Formats: sequence, structure tokens, C-alpha cells
Amino acid sequence: MKRAVLSATVLVLALTACGGGSGPTGDDAAKTRGPVKIWYANNPDEIAWAKQMVQAWNSAHPTEKVTAEEIPAGKTSEEVIGAAISAGNAPCLVFNTAPAAVPQFQKQGGLVPLDDFAGGKSHIEERSGALARQYASEDGKYYQLPWKSDPVMISYNKKVFKMPGSTRRTRR
Repeated sequence: MKRAVLSATVLVLALTACGGGSGPTGDDAAKTRGPVKIWYANNPDEIAWAKQMVQAWNSAHPTEKVTAEEIPAGKTSEEVIGAAISAGNAPCLVFNTAPAAVPQFQKQGGLVPLDDFAGGKSHIEERSGALARQYASEDGKYYQLPWKSDPVMISYNKKVFKMPGSTRRTRR
């Protein structure tokens, strides 16, 4: 149960059996226990966050160790993930992909529906509200957790825009 909570809380993709499309079904994978390998994004803030998250998890769960590394270099993250699924050496969780790539990963047989984890679906929908439905796949299941879907906010100083020499003027 604790592993399912980790999975439902922090992942973008849960890959089948941590090794590609030849693993167990989604229901079987949701019950599987063992080493958890994670790939995280390669920007400084997410590297720092991932290292802290893994260290905290491993300290709190010494018998359920997680290993993590930056997603391997490639033309795109999606290309690397797809190749890993095909090769059968995908990690368990990936924290870096475009939502538009998920259907292809499903076709490759590389994803586990998060709905198969106890409380997975309700966690996603409670966490994300109505926004969650846009992440559901054609079969109605979630194979990804909305990750970076925070609202975007732009703030600016109206006085700066009104200053002489400014190329932009604010409108009321």
C-alpha cells in the first residue's frame, strides 16, 4: 500500500513491471513488490527535488529502496522512454514526458493503468479536480498523473510599462 501511495503521488508514468511491455498485466503490476527505479528530468530544480524525495523515501522505507537517475540523454525524453519500453529495460516510474506521448507508450504495452493501484484513480481526481479528465486515456483509465499542470500566472508592474521609452503600454 505504501508503494502504491508513492506511485500515485509522484509519478508521471508507471511503466509495466519496470522493464517494458512483456511484464505482468496492470493489475498484477499494481500488486508487485521489488526494486523501484525512477528516471527524473534533467533540470537543476527537478534533480535536487528528486534526490531529496528519494533520500526521504529510502530513509522512511529501508526495505523498499528506490533508485533514481536523470533520464538518459537522447533526442527527446519520449524517444528515450519509447526505446526503453521496446528494449525491455524501462524504469518503473518516469517524471518527465509529454502527455501527448502516452498513447504511443500504451500501444507499446509499456504502461500500467494507475487506476489499478488502490486509491490511484481517486487520488488523481481529488488532486487535480476536473483537469484530471483530460489526462484519461481512450479506455478511460489514467496512465499518467497530471504533473506540471499548475496554473500559469503573469505579474507585471503597470508603472514600468507606462514609463517614457517603454515600447509597450498597458491598457485598462
